[in-house]
Amino acid sequence: MAPSELKKLKSKQRKARRRAEQEKEKQTAAQEKRDQHAKSRQQQTQAQQQQAQDAGEVDALRDEELLPDKLARTEEPLEQAIQFLRPLQLLAAQRLETHLLAFEIYQRKGRLLLMLQSIKRAFRLDPTCPRLHAHMVTFHSLVSQKKELPAPMVTVLQREMAELYQSKEAQQLNEEFLARYSKSFPHLVEGCRMMYFLDKSKQKQALQMVTSLNNDLEGVTIEHCLRTLECLTRGDLGACETELAQFRASCHERFPLATAFRPPQPATNHVRPEE
Repeated sequence: MAPSELKKLKSKQRKARRRAEQEKEKQTAAQEKRDQHAKSRQQQTQAQQQQAQDAGEVDALRDEELLPDKLARTEEPLEQAIQFLRPLQLLAAQRLETHLLAFEIYQRKGRLLLMLQSIKRAFRLDPTCPRLHAHMVTFHSLVSQKKELPAPMVTVLQREMAELYQSKEAQQLNEEFLARYSKSFPHLVEGCRMMYFLDKSKQKQALQMVTSLNNDLEGVTIEHCLRTLECLTRGDLGACETELAQFRASCHERFPLATAFRPPQPATNHVRPEE
């Protein structure tokens, strides 16, 4: 073959290769575009399905007739509580109270993993919340008492709790909490509740710390004092009628207009003496 013809042949081959490469690139780009479009449509469809499912759950609850007497007499109060909880978890996920209530419901159901989920969600919103601390101590103590759990559950609990609790025991966690928030009344109350919960022999110390109401304490509000009064009345710190009366009197001195702290009035028969 003459050199000139060979040169022309090589030139044609190069052009053919370039055209083939360009065509391949064009096909690849078109395929990527089709794949991306299909993926986008799939994600949109999944989002619409999830939205419809969420709306269906909320609508189903909304359509139920909410009769107070019927709700008060329910045969399955925990199931009813979970029914009301689910819309809150969907629509009020950014409210701390949602996850604190979820923990309390799942605690009564004995659902450890859902209790852990509630704690983690609350922790992301406010790790300093005193009620959350009480839930964390309660959960740690409960898990430590469970001797026979499925192996997969044990694996999940160990992994998640090691990160959440920094490998601390419940006692150490509570002691550090009390030391860190020694000047905050609401934190002090929850810490002392957990002190008694973990060690009943520390009742006297816990009651003294809760009922002293030192002037250097912060957060001594009507709301927090009412919650503390409820805790004492409920027996969260054991039997303490004397301390309860003293605490009520201290609160009445601070908030004289609050009827909840007024001392009990002696019963009278309202019978007027004969003239």
